[in-house]
Amino acid sequence: APERGVGAHVRKLHGSTVVYDVVYTIGRNGLRRSPPDRGSGAAACALFFGYSFMFGEGLADDQTLPWRVGVLTGGDARVYNFGFHGFGAQQMLAAFDRNRVEKAIDCRPTHVIYEAIPDHVARAAGYYEFMRHGPRYELVAARVGAADSVAYRGHFDDEESHRSAARAVLSSVLAKSWLYRWLSSLSPLPDDNDLRRYVAIVTAAARLAAARYPGCRFDVLYWDVHGAAPMGERVLPALRAAGLSVLDVEQILPRFRERPSSYALSAYDAHPGARADDLLARYLVQQRFHMVPLP
Repeated sequence: APERGVGAHVRKLHGSTVVYDVVYTIGRNGLRRSPPDRGSGAAACALFFGYSFMFGEGLADDQTLPWRVGVLTGGDARVYNFGFHGFGAQQMLAAFDRNRVEKAIDCRPTHVIYEAIPDHVARAAGYYEFMRHGPRYELVAARVGAADSVAYRGHFDDEESHRSAARAVLSSVLAKSWLYRWLSSLSPLPDDNDLRRYVAIVTAAARLAAARYPGCRFDVLYWDVHGAAPMGERVLPALRAAGLSVLDVEQILPRFRERPSSYALSAYDAHPGARADDLLARYLVQQRFHMVPLP
């Protein structure tokens, strides 16, 4: 998670080419900076969850999806960006489940937008080294015919919390190897139980939001950014089969499937660029907030 109350200057290079050179401003609430709004007079209060796409990797504060929603509504929607690099659905559920949401906001949520990719199935299973200290949720036994549910089980690395000094040194040395880092970054192959766990996590977050904030709308903004990713073809139908409202980015961004690179940050970075976030924000303002976006 980001440090509170900081401005981080981030610069990415590809050879001598500057891919991006921006500042990430993190507020005292631990979230990325939001635009000015109408305060208690705003008609909507929106919480945005997700990973680097939602956080706005490579984008200035005023180019992120949540920021654009706030600006396009003329401040009539107060927005909170809970996204961060490497996050998944489990961080969203933990934010509700562990009362992080209440501590970070000062309005009653009317909308929750969760930005998802197929790889979130593997992240929810804790398959990546960078997820080892993430919140761990496991499927719990349910009666026949009942929907899957999950229970909080601490962190994936709880049993490893007392790593030996020798192992720490070994990990540090191996991390200098390009091959080791590349192998560690490969996506593990999730199975059916991993998909069930993931869908149950998203569903649990939607239910918590609805229970705590009656009338609050919950939408999944789905990016199939890895067409051949394990289970990629199964995630979207599984989310919809669970009764969740899922918005397919491919159906929102014109000709996304034919020219995905036209919406990318750079030829050297496939994260969404400012154009993609602006178009998605306009769609959300019109179709989910039922407001007319400003020019």
